Amino acid sequence: MENSLYNLGIEKIEYYLKRYNLLDYKISKLSEYAEEYDYKPTYRKWLKDKCSSLEDYAVKNVEIEQKIYKLRNWQILITEILEYYKTKDKIKYKYICLKYFKHLTPLKIQERINLTKNEQEEIKLEILNYILAVAIKKNMLREVQN
Repeated sequence: MENSLYNLGIEKIEYYLKRYNLLDYKISKLSEYAEEYDYKPTYRKWLKDKCSSLEDYAVKNVEIEQKIYKLRNWQILITEILEYYKTKDKIKYKYICLKYFKHLTPLKIQERINLTKNEQEEIKLEILNYILAVAIKKNMLREVQN
């Protein structure tokens, strides 16, 4: 059970790392969508969608706000990790940028920063385990446990 929770946590971290550059866009789109589900519907909106109640709008708005909150927290966490590695460990910083943001293959990464595939795997595990520890400390992986 613990191993599967670990793997789920690592998968979630890699998901957000790979999509880090899109998080601002996703947050802005969700914010726009939330405005559509503002729980103060106008009469015109109510007429257009008679089957929806005020409660439906409120619930949908809360769900969207929770998604935005979660994305912002992951964005902040990854930004903090990047800043940490940028000052403390430039190799790991470069590796994150090349692997997750530029989506380069291990061979291309090896050409750029002179790390073998084994060294890349070791660095990747160190980075992911560090992020996992910070995410657990900040209670950001609750949905993995459910």
